[in-house]
Amino acid sequence: MVSRAVIRAAIGPALLLPAAAAAWGQGAVALTVDRADLERGEQGVAFVVAGAAPDVPDRARVRVVLRLGGGDAAQQFVEVGGGRFTARLGPYRRRVLPGTYEAVASIDSSVQRETLAERLSALRVAPASRSLQVGTPEEAAAEREKLRRRYLGVLEDLRMLKGALDQWGSAVTVRTMAARRTFPREVPAREVRAVEREWTSFSDDQLVPGLAAVRFDLQQLGEYVLISYFPTLEPVLAELITSLDRMHAAFTLAIYGNLGQQPPREAAAKGGFSLDELRRNVGALAAAGYAALGAPPQEWRLIDGNVPERLEDAQGDLFRSTVAKFEVKKPAGWAFDVSPVRPTVRLRILPPGQEFTGKVAAGIELHDHPMADSFDELAALDEAMVRNTHPGFELKKARRLRAPDPTMPGGVRPGLELRFRSTQGGKRYAVIQYALFCRWHKRTYALVCIAEEGLEARFEPLFTQMCDSLKVLDAPHQRTQDPGGR
Repeated sequence: MVSRAVIRAAIGPALLLPAAAAAWGQGAVALTVDRADLERGEQGVAFVVAGAAPDVPDRARVRVVLRLGGGDAAQQFVEVGGGRFTARLGPYRRRVLPGTYEAVASIDSSVQRETLAERLSALRVAPASRSLQVGTPEEAAAEREKLRRRYLGVLEDLRMLKGALDQWGSAVTVRTMAARRTFPREVPAREVRAVEREWTSFSDDQLVPGLAAVRFDLQQLGEYVLISYFPTLEPVLAELITSLDRMHAAFTLAIYGNLGQQPPREAAAKGGFSLDELRRNVGALAAAGYAALGAPPQEWRLIDGNVPERLEDAQGDLFRSTVAKFEVKKPAGWAFDVSPVRPTVRLRILPPGQEFTGKVAAGIELHDHPMADSFDELAALDEAMVRNTHPGFELKKARRLRAPDPTMPGGVRPGLELRFRSTQGGKRYAVIQYALFCRWHKRTYALVCIAEEGLEARFEPLFTQMCDSLKVLDAPHQRTQDPGGR
């Protein structure tokens, strides 16, 4: 005969399971985090997070996450033993920024062993957290602002690259469209080679190195710190770089298509996105980037080759560009000409009558140098570009400028004036390039004044007047001024 005790032992576990499940589900239980410390050692920095898990079965997995600025950065899964858990995150070699960190412990039934998942789901375990202060709040504020400024610099680099890409891509596309209209059957090989050289030169000398530099900066910033103050920013910047890469591919497909040529394989592989779609995406990403940094948004539509200067921006002798953001005054009787000539030329200023046609002219050119890290580098790069683009270049004089500008730090805007000789069409010309620098040391706004040798003394007073009138309108409050209602 089997005793009652044996029967009870044999059937008890099966009969008790529903009762146990009911007991586990009577109400939520809560984790507690009673320790969150930072430990420094020879191998680096580690975070130690420990707490209690009452009524939670052994071997249940606890997810411990370290947060700063609202984003998850480091995490570890540990098991409960005897109602407690301890996680050691690290050691890490990267720098731990000062600030208020949050260690969060939680249990998710979906990542548990099958034997525990149902019981933990019924428990409804509430998460717990504990704050950990690293450094002082003052140190955290200073470091945060330092990194914020570095990230704003990365955004500005990308803004300038996008402007240059739009400018050159649009201009070269328009050129190929004109070639297709002129030669509807087949664009001559000489025109194809000229366009390929121009586009390849921009791509290899400006865009590709510029994007590579930004990628390197982001990699350095990512390796520099363990957890960033701006956790939502990095994916935005990565997508911005990808979108600019796709924009370049879209322009390349359009250019080669207009020429009737096969595009490079790499561009074909990245194609499939319309330029309008990419521009909208870039604009939205840029806005998200500034929002993540708590900074006012900046306009990313710098210059589009399809958007020329507008004659309605001329009021008498004053031209105040609402497109490229500059201001200049012409001599009385001279004329403004906004017809496109080259991607860099925004405006021409021509003397009256036919006497000086082809002999005297002035114009505003924009030169972008995304790789410049200072005003000194910008000056050197701009002088090198002028030397390489003017045949028979012979420098007569160079001087750094400090033009009065109340919108700039210290009330002065840096610049560079070059006086040189150049040969065009077998004739020698005297050239004055009076260039003012953008506040981010990435672009020069150059007033280029040209006179055939023998005429320079006669026109120098007028050239000087125009140079003195040149202003750059890149301050935030100036950029939003738009007399034309754009």
